[in-house]
Amino acid sequence: MRASFVFSEVLTGLRRNITMTIAMIITTAVSLSMLGGGLLIVRTIDKMKVAYMADVEVAVYLTDDISTNDKNCAQDLCQSLRQQLESNAGVQTVVFENRDAAFARFKKIFETQPELVALARPGAPIIRT
Repeated sequence: MRASFVFSEVLTGLRRNITMTIAMIITTAVSLSMLGGGLLIVRTIDKMKVAYMADVEVAVYLTDDISTNDKNCAQDLCQSLRQQLESNAGVQTVVFENRDAAFARFKKIFETQPELVALARPGAPIIRT
C-alpha cells in the first residue's frame, strides 16, 4: 500500500466525520489535562508531607507542683519521665524548659504585642478549649 493513498483516505474520513474528530480532540485534551493535574496534585501532597513531617514537635506540660518546685528537672518524677522520652526510638531530642524560660520565650514571641505581654505572668494557667 502506498502512504499517499492511506493519508488521503484518513483525511477524507476526518473531513466527513468532523463532529467525531472534534469530540476525539476534546476528549484527548481533557484526559491529558486531568492526568497532568493529578500528577501535580500528587507531587504537591508529597512535598507537603515531607515539609510537615520534618517539623513535628510534641510538648509535655507538667503539673504546677512539679514545674514550680523543680527548676532543673532534678527530681525523680521529672528525671524518669525524661529518661522514658529519651529512650523512645522516635524521639530525637528532649528539651526541658522551666516556667521562667517558657515565660521568657513567650515574651520574645509576642514582643510586638506589648499589651499581651503586660497582661501575662509566669504562673498563668493554660486555657484549654
